[in-house]
Amino acid sequence: MIYVTHDQVEAMTLADRIVLLRDGQIEQEGPPLELYERPATRFVAGFIGSPAMNFTRARVEAGDGGASVKAGDDVFALPAERAERHAGDGGRDVLLGIRPEHMYRAEGEAPRPGCARLETTVEIVEPMGANTLVNFHLGETSMLVRLEGSAGEQPGDPLALDVDMSRAVLVDPESERVI
Repeated sequence: MIYVTHDQVEAMTLADRIVLLRDGQIEQEGPPLELYERPATRFVAGFIGSPAMNFTRARVEAGDGGASVKAGDDVFALPAERAERHAGDGGRDVLLGIRPEHMYRAEGEAPRPGCARLETTVEIVEPMGANTLVNFHLGETSMLVRLEGSAGEQPGDPLALDVDMSRAVLVDPESERVI
């Protein structure tokens, strides 16, 4: 059976496979979680998920057998498996995509495995009951994080986040394809 909907929640919950169209062309097709976890394009990455994925301009930096992504003044180390894949991309401009739910309140001195630490400042707080949406800036880009529960964050408060770089996407800004 084919079912057409513009509601991504409906598509994610009802479908065995999703065919995501943009301007009448197929952007990506596959099981719902594949589109969420491994989007092929910026459009798919930004369309699937609520709130939408954050994107900011960044540059890949490579050296010492590893790779990282620099966004604004912040540098995010890529986990080993991703660093190997992007070691040859040093100096390449990209869009860094991070889902709001793939950032977590930092706990302890070191970031969680696969994560990079981000020190930022709370700008807007939106309590949602079971979770809290917090706006902050990464470089010149306004970003959104979904945090579990509520720890009473207020605008102007410092906020330390662990950014899950194993789940972040790097997008070629010209082709808009995930690399």
